[in-house]
Amino acid sequence: MDSNENDTKHTFPHVYKLPQFPETLRLALASQDASAFKLRTYYRNILISSIYDDLTRSYNLWYVKEKRVLL
Repeated sequence: MDSNENDTKHTFPHVYKLPQFPETLRLALASQDASAFKLRTYYRNILISSIYDDLTRSYNLWYVKEKRVLL
């Protein structure tokens, strides 16, 4: 692993803190209306995408570098 990779990525924390969500999603969560998050809804997609993006960008999860596969 290059030292540059370590500089740009964080180690995964023991307790994961959720990322900042868009305002529309925060309002939907605050309303506590479970129907807004049923299968294939707009808010559910935003929630999953926000968490997935944070995990892949901040912690480099799910993506394996080509160099590591070729080792």
